[in-house]
Amino acid sequence: MTRAGAAGGARRAGSGNFFLSLTDLLVGILFLFILLMMTFALQFSLKRDSLEQIAIRRVAVREAMLERLQARLGGPDKVKIDAGDGVLRFAANLLFAQNSDELKPAGKAALRVLARGLEAELPCFGAIAAHPRCPHGTSPVLEAVYVEGHTDVQPLRPGGKFKSNWELSSARAVAAYRELERDAPGLVALRNSGRQAMLGASAYEAKRPVDNDPANFAENRRVEFRFLLAAPSQREIEAAGGA
Repeated sequence: MTRAGAAGGARRAGSGNFFLSLTDLLVGILFLFILLMMTFALQFSLKRDSLEQIAIRRVAVREAMLERLQARLGGPDKVKIDAGDGVLRFAANLLFAQNSDELKPAGKAALRVLARGLEAELPCFGAIAAHPRCPHGTSPVLEAVYVEGHTDVQPLRPGGKFKSNWELSSARAVAAYRELERDAPGLVALRNSGRQAMLGASAYEAKRPVDNDPANFAENRRVEFRFLLAAPSQREIEAAGGA
């Protein structure tokens, strides 16, 4: 073999070794990338599962509270609860006469019982949740409690006090709110973990029906108390990330 041939063979061998080393390096980088992605996916899954468990616990705590309030008010024959949405529901005809925002005596009595219940329950789920009377495991999980006015889609009779269902639903929500305020003045001072007022009022006219069947429009005429859950705190999110 000539010197030129030997040199060429050496160069080809060196070139092959170089490409082999480069291939090994790329395979190693790809392996590390896959490993990092798997680690990230595992951590994300664990954090997601931890946050889901927080949400599940909060829903369960809220449901137990709604059941206690329902029991105070006479059970499911008197008021309905929707545990998933966090709603306590009064039929409008229990609280108000038709097309009116003036509370009936029976409505005032029912709201008086509810006010006492909220007075006992809400401090356990707001800014300061530690109290000897609070159920075990309570924490500041509530963001707000809204008194909501709802109507059906049927227009009001002309010549009445209210020109629209918007006005009627708003007036009823405010009337119920004011009655709670009179019965338990401390409710309006309650604060959530963000130090914002917990109790408020809102109205939806006929925009949130519970039944679209015209035969059941009475179900849509109602006053609801909606208990909104707070988002997890930064401390809870960080704890979930370290789970």
